[in-house]
Amino acid sequence: MKRQTQQAMFSLIEQCEQTGLSKREFCEQNNDAYTTFQYWFTKYNKAKIVPVENKPPGFIPLNFSTSNTSTGAAIEMIFPNGTRIVFHQGVQVDFLRGLMA
Repeated sequence: MKRQTQQAMFSLIEQCEQTGLSKREFCEQNNDAYTTFQYWFTKYNKAKIVPVENKPPGFIPLNFSTSNTSTGAAIEMIFPNGTRIVFHQGVQVDFLRGLMA
């Protein structure tokens, strides 16, 4: 049952990301509890992180989402240690590479 619930919620989160709506707007339109959705959204993001031992050397996975439209951020980087960097305008790829090196 837990696995089915997780799959259903992860599918719902992916639908939300495709709409471009904020999480709160999506929940209101679908009559879902925002706090429950937020709980599963956190679990979804943690599930997408690849364990260090499975990463190729020099590889840093990037996850892209259009769901952060409410912050007005052009780019938001969240590192595994929780450090968060928000850019409110576009930046060059080489600059981002330098931050991750």
